[in-house]
Amino acid sequence: MSTKKTRNQSHPREFLKDHSGVCVTDGYQVYHALEKELKDLKIAGCWAHCRRKFADVVKALGKEKAKNTLAYAALQQISVIYNVEEELKDLSLEERVNRRQLSVKPLVDAFFA
Repeated sequence: MSTKKTRNQSHPREFLKDHSGVCVTDGYQVYHALEKELKDLKIAGCWAHCRRKFADVVKALGKEKAKNTLAYAALQQISVIYNVEEELKDLSLEERVNRRQLSVKPLVDAFFA
């Protein structure tokens, strides 16, 4: 395999061929095709890409008009998630995973509810 960095679909396909669980990605379509091919792979979009879509709506409406919209509420919820993640950044990997289950998971569940 070439060491040259490319967006060729063979790279994520090879890297994720034996992966099971959730993989957080950008919107690159290859990941969604892989999710359909690999039964144990679940693709989740990153918060930055998600947030950007809601921010675009709020910006288009203007902050005052947007205050009572779902887009504005979504931005507020994502902001809370970002703040909690910031508090966890210096913890060990194991402690960060444990604390995410306690503090971030309920926020994410509420977001999708």
